[in-house]
Amino acid sequence: MVLPEFDRLAREAAALLGQPGPQLQPDEFGIVGFSVQARGVIFSVMQSAPAGGPAAALLLTAFGPVPVGREASAWQALLDANFTMLGLNAPAFCRNPATGEVLLRGARPLEGATAQAFVDTLQALAEVVLAWRESLQAPAEAEPQPVLPQGAAIA
Repeated sequence: MVLPEFDRLAREAAALLGQPGPQLQPDEFGIVGFSVQARGVIFSVMQSAPAGGPAAALLLTAFGPVPVGREASAWQALLDANFTMLGLNAPAFCRNPATGEVLLRGARPLEGATAQAFVDTLQALAEVVLAWRESLQAPAEAEPQPVLPQGAAIA
């Protein structure tokens, strides 16, 4: 079942980003979600409605691969970044088990969520993703440095 507040957030966010509103339906696994682009970065957004818990929009975006030959230092930098991102809805870096790429995941409560605030979050996170991807072009001796979102929370 698609929650009305998730449907509203999806339609309004897509409109603000100049994209067609998604047609939300549960997939074969019961997952309701959509994808949008902000600054050329693709975000997957899924509905979460745990029993007894607050409904939320779950957010995933791929940063890309870790630098070849610098995997250990890259993952250490990302884990160190995770340590600094504290809070109820703090994002976290993780690894896509299927591709090995860096992902950022987080959640945003649907209660009180506005499409403009959500789009602002996507735009800010897109800048972080683009900075990471640009850092992959740095010389091999440079250490990867994730750029953290201001406030370190998906808000």
